[in-house]
Amino acid sequence: MNGFTNVYGQAGAEQVREVAYDLTYVSPFGYRMRQDGSLEVIDDNPTIQAAQSTRVVPMMCITNFSATEAGTQLAHTILSDLSLVLLLPLPLIAPYPSHP
Repeated sequence: MNGFTNVYGQAGAEQVREVAYDLTYVSPFGYRMRQDGSLEVIDDNPTIQAAQSTRVVPMMCITNFSATEAGTQLAHTILSDLSLVLLLPLPLIAPYPSHP
């Protein structure tokens, strides 16, 4: 089960701890792409730490849209320019300790 959250900081961490028994993954939503290929920063550290401490795998959710923009042009701009694609944090999959 994956849980998406747009609540950050300690409040987001508390939400993860409250429902961790039902989760395999938690996805802070969302790391918005910028025109230069970088990502907007969100206060995800407390959520990620809470996830890891409860054996829930944090999973990055990158988005190209906002409340006011569909993001189609932004995704095209970034994904059609190799120099910008190389700025994306890929590969995002890192080894995670096995569950006993």
